[in-house]
Amino acid sequence: MPESATTAGQERLDPGEIESVYDRLGLEILHFGYWHDDADPATLEEASDQLTDLVHNRLAIPPGARLLDVGCGTGVPAVRIGGSGDASVLGITVSARQAETATVRAGCAGLGDRLQFRVADAMDMPFEDNTFDAAYALESIHHMDRPTVLRELARVVRPGGTVVATDVYRRAPAPAGGPPVLDLLAPMWMMTPPCSFEAYPGLFEAAGLQLAERRDISSEVLPRTFGAVRERFLAAVAAGEAASLPATGELDLTDPGNQSAVVDFIGLMCETDEVGYALLVATVTG
Repeated sequence: MPESATTAGQERLDPGEIESVYDRLGLEILHFGYWHDDADPATLEEASDQLTDLVHNRLAIPPGARLLDVGCGTGVPAVRIGGSGDASVLGITVSARQAETATVRAGCAGLGDRLQFRVADAMDMPFEDNTFDAAYALESIHHMDRPTVLRELARVVRPGGTVVATDVYRRAPAPAGGPPVLDLLAPMWMMTPPCSFEAYPGLFEAAGLQLAERRDISSEVLPRTFGAVRERFLAAVAAGEAASLPATGELDLTDPGNQSAVVDFIGLMCETDEVGYALLVATVTG
């Protein structure tokens, strides 16, 4: 994977490389799950919907609102949010394949008149100022220079509008003598350098956003998401289907040694305190 390049003070990854990673995945659900507590029986798919609902409930959408979905994936969150009211949603992604898939999904759901998807760079959006009433970014800003994308969100959302984002952040330093899990994850997941939880208020304020909620939902999201991923990987290996699984780079998942390494790494992700997951809700100050 290429390292992030600094251009005019920005942390920028190659959109084409990010596109190729997500296109290789070929998954319907591209974001994590949210479980209300340990007794929550939700599957990963149901928990992913619950995370979408958590974001949706904070958008404060007025009737007939225009929403922006930054990093829309294959359109699953947009269809869920757009199908629950009369808002229109415009989703942007760096993947032409995702935009096409999302457009088909919206049409099949009978929402093709209100949901649209296009290829666009969230760090340089092709929209006029104050175009949208609200915006959300589910697990997408970790691929970008955060100050730049936050400024763009503050520009294209009208003053007083709501911006909701989730982000992966550095929750704790790597343990002494242990593997730096977040530093290993970042290049595999095409992440720009993560920030700390304490950095968010300043980042948002500098971009023209007043942070109203900064919530650490790591425990509700990460352990069970990665636990579910590990279970599905092991099931695929047991069924002899490992060769069909997506992998970063040229990793041969039919090799038992590689399979063991993947299981071990996912186990580290289940247990580490390094990786945090934040829910961030802000208002455009104008």
